Amino acid sequence: MFRFSEILEGHIHAGSSIISFTKIEKMAKGASSSARRSLTIDVPNVADVFDGLIPPSALIATGSILCGAIMQDSLLILRIEVRVFAVDEGFSHAKNLVYKVTLISTNRETHLPHGFKRTDSNMAFSRLKTWKATTTLCIVFR
Repeated sequence: MFRFSEILEGHIHAGSSIISFTKIEKMAKGASSSARRSLTIDVPNVADVFDGLIPPSALIATGSILCGAIMQDSLLILRIEVRVFAVDEGFSHAKNLVYKVTLISTNRETHLPHGFKRTDSNMAFSRLKTWKATTTLCIVFR
């Protein structure tokens, strides 16, 4: 068994128009729309995940998201699918770590954010670029 945990802090733009994630982040920072996500994922067998033998929905995840732009209370993670090195349709040389999450609020509303971390050949042999790619989560709430 392998377990990884991460805490991501950043900003969320509450709106439907996405120009680019960089511009949206600047807008969200300007609006003080901070967000914090904590997540722990248990992976029964890492090799089986990479070989596609364990479906992404079989991974066990716990955690929450706190974002005042969406709701004052914390959102609990009910279900998560994590795809490792998924093909990025927009960039031929990129692979993504993709998160599909089902969240529930304290008043029982569900939210379905979809997020990804993009990795590509531009980050090869650069610690700084690798760190930025694996710690930057672009997310869309639906």
